[in-house]
Amino acid sequence: MTEAIESLKQSGMIRLRQSKAEHEAVLKETCGVAGLQWAASQADYDELCKLARIEFDLAPSNEEDVPGLLALWVAEQLEVDAEEIFGDEPPTDAYARAFFAGAIDYFSEIKSQL
Repeated sequence: MTEAIESLKQSGMIRLRQSKAEHEAVLKETCGVAGLQWAASQADYDELCKLARIEFDLAPSNEEDVPGLLALWVAEQLEVDAEEIFGDEPPTDAYARAFFAGAIDYFSEIKSQL
């Protein structure tokens, strides 16, 4: 019986890892495009320079999954209100990470042309 339970746990973990990877890929695509749109149409040069220098590893831990925590932290680093970027609805940290990655990727791509 123990072997059957361990096998079930292993197969479940493998399936969930795959599901997580698929979810993150979708977030990167959709939220990254939203970040690119923000960078291209709303953000100013100074905000994008600051965003590119942010060390996301230093962001506060969000173990309790507080909506908008990462977005609020980044907005504070940029010296703007998070609502200016995301509106009234605070994004999840996963959404915010993908959003900012899209903006940073875009800025990195075009910065030398400015």
